[in-house]
Amino acid sequence: MSESVEGRLARWTDRDAAVGLDAELHEVRQQLAARDGTIRDLTVRLEQLGNRITQLELERAGLQTQVVALQRAPLGRRIYRTARRVAGRSVRRR
Repeated sequence: MSESVEGRLARWTDRDAAVGLDAELHEVRQQLAARDGTIRDLTVRLEQLGNRITQLELERAGLQTQVVALQRAPLGRRIYRTARRVAGRSVRRR
């Protein structure tokens, strides 16, 4: 039951190659799992940023409405000016 040296070396070489391929496969699977985790984290972050952009756009729209409202003269002042203008026209027509 003695095995030749060449046969034993070939068997060891095959076994070492299989162990090496298994280790390489394990390492690639770990890298893939890490990459998938990174993708999940980035997806969550992207969703958070999208929600924040929506919030900011709503706030900007509200502020724009306030700016437009502040640029108009107050209602009392506009009524006073209109009444004064109408009164001035009627006085000039007489």
